Amino acid sequence: MSNLLILVWAPCSWKTTYLKTIADYKIVSSDKEINLLLKNNYSQNEKNIIWVKNSISKIQKHINTWEKNIIYDSTNLTIIRRKDILDNIKNIDIKVINFVSTFNSIYSNWVKRWKDMKIEIVLYLFII
Repeated sequence: MSNLLILVWAPCSWKTTYLKTIADYKIVSSDKEINLLLKNNYSQNEKNIIWVKNSISKIQKHINTWEKNIIYDSTNLTIIRRKDILDNIKNIDIKVINFVSTFNSIYSNWVKRWKDMKIEIVLYLFII
């Protein structure tokens, strides 16, 4: 049976970079979904609903057509953010992998990639 691996941790924590070192996995990336949604004039709540629904649809499609493991590359910081995925994905063993990285590592990656994302979001993760 295939596995669905859900990667969890902060934005800019090298999750996607890590994935490039793994072979034989189908990857569903929330970054791609979010980039598509940013081009439209949706509210944040609408973006979240569409993003999760699209991700579930892609994951389920891969489950039905792919014989190997699937990785969901998404920040997914809380169980609430993962709940729709966990409740709606069937016929696969789901594992959650929590990434760990230092603030300096995340910050340096943020400086390179996500200047449009508020640094407060990253800082908040290290305060809670």
